[in-house]
Amino acid sequence: MPPRLEQSSIMVQSLNGLGVAAILLFSSGFGALASPVAPRQIGAVGTLHPIASSGKCVDVRTSVFENGTVVQIFDCNDSDAQNWRIQRGVAGPIEVEGTGFCLDAGSSPALGVGMKIWQCIDNLPAQQWLYNNDNQIILANQDTNFCLDLTDGNLANTNQLQIWECATGNENQVWLEGPPGNDDPTPPPPTSRPLHPNANGDKCMDVEGSVFANGTPVQIFDCNGSSAQQWTLTDGNTKVQVAGMNFCLDATSANPANGVGMKIWECFDGLAAQSWTYTDSHHLQLQSSPKCVDLTNGDITNGNQLQVFDCFEGNDNQIWN
Repeated sequence: MPPRLEQSSIMVQSLNGLGVAAILLFSSGFGALASPVAPRQIGAVGTLHPIASSGKCVDVRTSVFENGTVVQIFDCNDSDAQNWRIQRGVAGPIEVEGTGFCLDAGSSPALGVGMKIWQCIDNLPAQQWLYNNDNQIILANQDTNFCLDLTDGNLANTNQLQIWECATGNENQVWLEGPPGNDDPTPPPPTSRPLHPNANGDKCMDVEGSVFANGTPVQIFDCNGSSAQQWTLTDGNTKVQVAGMNFCLDATSANPANGVGMKIWECFDGLAAQSWTYTDSHHLQLQSSPKCVDLTNGDITNGNQLQVFDCFEGNDNQIWN
């Protein structure tokens, strides 16, 4: 591994106007750091999946947390090597949660450079990433246009990730968030329940005409106790499934446009259009984009098809009890 620094230097950073911290970086041909800086604890902790497979995770090879360890694709296994702290929409580090090691693009980023971890250093350009609304992870604060990339689109275990020129629509550069791994991956059993809009407890989310087939619209309707109004889901990350049937609430794509109508479709594990989070505020939000199930125009008239729309806290049209 070449030295990170060629000569002695001092890096000074303002700490929110409350004082100044000086970090002395020594180099005598070895590039040794006197003291790494722990990353600020911002963002959410979870796994990162390529859009092609929710069963694969961004992984630190063999769980070795030291400078230079390869970052690769691997079967999701609930290990600490697959838990990352990341914040959408703000440039910053992507830390392996609780380790002090961050995703690092090296001191000379170029097409095809392999990903690794390195001690987290505050504001180090090689560790500044931006997770955007297209679910790309962009190397920020540099005169480059590089994104985290699934090398050759290869999902085989141990394939090292790379940086590559960012391109809209390149699925090798689309990364979806998942729940963090833990020692007990068994989820709580789903429960069957009707779902009511916050505006009216006498109205229910309903499969139109009780027609259980791909593409049937999901609408609002008077509650009637029928199987078309019974849904199984859990708090947190979940499918929203018609109880006792292999049909799920479906948003058409991982990042649908505002106003796309809700429907049911055959359930598929890991399909982004069927992967929801039932939040503490009772929103049903797609895991892959900030879109929520929405009571179209707030209209509780029977037959009004539900839609997806940008999530807004406190919007009664998006609260489902």
